Amino acid sequence: FVDTTPHTGGDLKKRAAWSVWASKHLDELRTAKSAALFSRKEGWGNVVEHLLVVNAASVFLAKKIISANHPVNIQLVDTASVLHDIAKRRDKEMGVKRGSEHQFDLTAEILRKAGYSDTVIEAATYSGRVPEIDLDDTEQDKRISSIPIEHLIIAYVDSRVRNTNIVSLEKARDENKQKIPLDANFYDRWYRYYQKVEKQLFSLAEDAFTPSGFSEDNVFKMVQEQSHQTQNLESLSKK
Repeated sequence: FVDTTPHTGGDLKKRAAWSVWASKHLDELRTAKSAALFSRKEGWGNVVEHLLVVNAASVFLAKKIISANHPVNIQLVDTASVLHDIAKRRDKEMGVKRGSEHQFDLTAEILRKAGYSDTVIEAATYSGRVPEIDLDDTEQDKRISSIPIEHLIIAYVDSRVRNTNIVSLEKARDENKQKIPLDANFYDRWYRYYQKVEKQLFSLAEDAFTPSGFSEDNVFKMVQEQSHQTQNLESLSKK
């Protein structure tokens, strides 16, 4: 989705469009660099690509909801989504496992040190916790309606982005269960929770917009349009 053939240079037009998109997030990417996520030789470069895909897809979904006249702080979505996995490397190096993130709070620590507000930190960290997954249906329903929509957007998008590919919730669940068989029961609960979140978010979006329309092609179309607009503005400024 971002660059499937790095050893041959990939799709040059796609790489160019993503480079322009990434240039909007230099501050966030500097934070990612300080968190040692740019070490491609050590296998961490794909995390940065994941951050950018989750970011673009979150902005795409937020725009669909805004266009249906529902308020979303799109700047918050845009910033926090790039930062949601900022502690990925430190989590792994310190042996942080699912369910124990709150004991370490490494994402919040990194973002606080980088000067981000509590509002951004809370939005960025929600997708790594999601305590509502372990609640019963009644409590889940109550909580979903009170969770900030920006948090839900980022967490939902992250649930559907596997590495840099946007997949269905069903496929994400199945691949997670295959990868971590011991957590199969958790991922069944995870799936049921995100089905509710999906229903909530798409009920707020444009009438014709469905989960199947939340696709790599449609998200990249937005990225490409943004790239063209930026390049056109740069050309005009040089005249």
